[in-house]
Amino acid sequence: MMTDLMRTLYDYIHDRHVEKYFVDAEYYRVQQVIRLRQEELLREHPELREDLDGLFSEMNLRHALELEAAFQAGFILFGELTRLQNTCASLFS
Repeated sequence: MMTDLMRTLYDYIHDRHVEKYFVDAEYYRVQQVIRLRQEELLREHPELREDLDGLFSEMNLRHALELEAAFQAGFILFGELTRLQNTCASLFS
C-alpha cells in the first residue's frame, strides 16, 4: 500500500516523466497491435461490447497496479541503498 508521500511522488513521476521512457519502438508497435485487435474484436462481436469493455478496463487497471507495484519496489530499494550508503560512509569517516 502506498503512503501519501509515495502516492504524491508516483503521481508526479507518472504525469511528468514516464512517457519519455517509452522510447522503444517495440512499445509503440505493441500498443498499436493491442488497439487494432481491440477494435477488431469489438467490430466482429458487437454483442460482446459491454463484456469486452469491462475486460479491457480490468486489464488497464491491472497494468496500473503493476506500475504502482514497480514504483513501490523502486522506492523501497532507493531507501535501502541510501541506508547502506550512509552505513558504509560512516565506517570510513
